[in-house]
Amino acid sequence: MGIVGAELGVLLYHTEVHWLSRGSVLTRVMELQDEILEFLKHQQSPLAKQFEDEHFIVSLVYLADIFSLLNDLNTSMQGRDVDIIQARGKVVAFTRKLPIWCRRVESGNLATFPNLDNILTKDGKTLPVEILQEVKNHLEILSTNFEGYFSDTNDLCMESVWIQNPFSFDVSRLSDNDIAKDDFIEFQEDPRKKADFERAGMDVKQFWCEQISAYPSLAMRAMNVLVPFTTTYLCEIRFSALLNLKSKWRNRLDMSDDMRVALSATVPRFDALIAGKQQQIFQ
Repeated sequence: MGIVGAELGVLLYHTEVHWLSRGSVLTRVMELQDEILEFLKHQQSPLAKQFEDEHFIVSLVYLADIFSLLNDLNTSMQGRDVDIIQARGKVVAFTRKLPIWCRRVESGNLATFPNLDNILTKDGKTLPVEILQEVKNHLEILSTNFEGYFSDTNDLCMESVWIQNPFSFDVSRLSDNDIAKDDFIEFQEDPRKKADFERAGMDVKQFWCEQISAYPSLAMRAMNVLVPFTTTYLCEIRFSALLNLKSKWRNRLDMSDDMRVALSATVPRFDALIAGKQQQIFQ
C-alpha cells in the first residue's frame, strides 16, 4: 500500500501473542478501501465491483465495528491475573449490552458503532432499511449465541459472591446440604479473619491462600475457582517467549532455564546472580 501513498502504520506479522484480530483486519480493509479498489481494478478482478457497492461498504464498516468490540472483549479477558470471576463479569456485561445496542440502532442512534456513524454522517445519509434489519438480526443472533455458550453460570455466580465478599455474603443462600456451610458460619464469626480481609491491599487470591491451614475446605473451594486460567493467554505467551528467545543463531540452545526466567512472575536478582560468577578475561 506504500506505492499508492496510503498513510497507515506498519502491520506487524509477529506479535507478542499469536492471535489474528478480525476486528483489526476488517478495520484495515475499511481504511484502505479506496486503495484496495484501485488495486483490484488494476488487476481486473471481479471483486472490484464489491468495493463500488454502497451496500457492501456499509456492511463492511459495521462488521469492522462489531468485531472491534468483540476484540476489545477478548483482550480485556487476557492477562496473568484475570480469573474466571472477572471474565464472567465481562461476558455477562457484554451480553446485557447487546439488546441495548439493538434498540439504539432501531431508533437511528449509531453511537455504539463509530465508524459506521462517521461514514453515514460524512455523506449525509441514514442507514438503509435493509442493512438496518441485517444489523438488528445479527445483534439478536449474537446475543442468543452468547447466552447459549455462557448459560451455565448460576453456580459460578453464587461462588463468586462469597469468594469476593465473604463477610457480607448471606450464608442462608447456601443449601443446608452444603457441607461447607458450617465452616462458613464459623469463618464469618472469626474477627481475626475479617480484620485480615479488610487489611489494605489484601488480594483475594492471597487471602484465601492464607486460609489453607485454618479453613482448608473453604480455601480449596475458593482456589478451585480463582486459580484456573480462563483463556489460552498463558499458553500463548509461552510460545511468544520461546519465539523471542530461540532464533536461528540460538537454535541449539537448551531453553529450559531461559524460559523459566522469561515466564516467572518474580523478577530475578540479576545483580546477585552475576556477583556469584567469575568474569572470563580474554588475553
